[in-house]
Amino acid sequence: MVGRLFLRRLVLPFSVVLFLVTMADPIIDWTVIRQQIASAAPFAQASLFGSLFLGWSLMAGFALRPIWRQPMIAFLVRQPLTRWQWTVGLLPSISVAFLPVFAIWWLAPHYANSAVHFLGFIALSWPIILGASYRAPLSILVVSAGVTSLTIFVFAYCYYPFTAYVAILVSILQLPASVAGIPHQITQVIKQKSGHLYSGSVVVALIRRDLRCMLGVESKSLTSFALFSAIALLMMFALRVNGAIEGREAFLLGCVLFSLAASTIYESLEKLKEQLGKEIMRHRWPVTYPQRALALIGLISVFVVPIGLLIGAIGSPMAGHYLLLFFLFVAVTISLCAALFSSQLRAKTSSIGLLLLATTLHVVVVFLLPGWGYAIVAIPSIFVNLQLIISGLRKFAVDIERITVDQPA
Repeated sequence: MVGRLFLRRLVLPFSVVLFLVTMADPIIDWTVIRQQIASAAPFAQASLFGSLFLGWSLMAGFALRPIWRQPMIAFLVRQPLTRWQWTVGLLPSISVAFLPVFAIWWLAPHYANSAVHFLGFIALSWPIILGASYRAPLSILVVSAGVTSLTIFVFAYCYYPFTAYVAILVSILQLPASVAGIPHQITQVIKQKSGHLYSGSVVVALIRRDLRCMLGVESKSLTSFALFSAIALLMMFALRVNGAIEGREAFLLGCVLFSLAASTIYESLEKLKEQLGKEIMRHRWPVTYPQRALALIGLISVFVVPIGLLIGAIGSPMAGHYLLLFFLFVAVTISLCAALFSSQLRAKTSSIGLLLLATTLHVVVVFLLPGWGYAIVAIPSIFVNLQLIISGLRKFAVDIERITVDQPA
């Protein structure tokens, strides 16, 4: 599960190392380099190999880091795996990163049983690679411990070759200790993917999720919305250029044009219901009904508010309190659309006809009532629609999740 993804991400680091070695090979005598390293002071050898091991391990660790964000890896954190099981399971996959480590250690002065010494010092690079794939501060802690132990043993190896066997024992102890942070990394990824749902930005997170879904469905409904919106804006602009209307007449015409444009977005909302289904209300997310209601209103607002602002700006001859009434009309239309959508979540058939009837009645109310009368009716209706949205979401959640009404949605 890890090996294929890790190998794919190691292509670039391997290419960089291969390129550097290829460029250096014509101008470097590796035998002379090995002799110079062997004659260097122990401190210089420890610093050199510590730096080389750290450089490669950081590259390999950064290639490994995205693996922990893979959805198919996340389920491992729920498995009752011990540290040794993590070690045995990951060692074959991670071992592909040890090839440059072999090449680096080939430059070191070797004594008796050099093949065994290879294993000891190569294993010491394991915690550095894993540590580089972690997130701070755990990454700093693990990498620092790995580099420190590696440097100490390389320094001691220059004096006493038998310390290579001690390095093998230490690496065996380091293996399970270094993988202890993996479940934490996977848990952190899960928290990051849903962590925004625990904060005040939950409404924004839901809007973003729903918006991606709506943009991912067939474009026919969104194309209709864009077309009707463009027609409404052009008609309002033409009437402004001609100077034929102003005041209440401009206000009424703006309400009619906005209703025609806004009603076309409802088809996209029904596509959203088809795509998300039960995911519209997820019991395992800590989302309350008011938050989901505000997210639904925000989703509709993303599409229709810009149209309302443009119609209001183009229809500026309505001016004064009529402009404020027009924006109140926009707010009522949005809440009405959201209320009808949430109340029809359990319905299997389309409810576009009901929306057209509701928006038509809304326009009729605007025509019949004076400005102050419409404001008296419209402001309370927004709060009524908000309660209807919450009620519709609660009933839908109860049906699909079988939860009580006092629990988070």
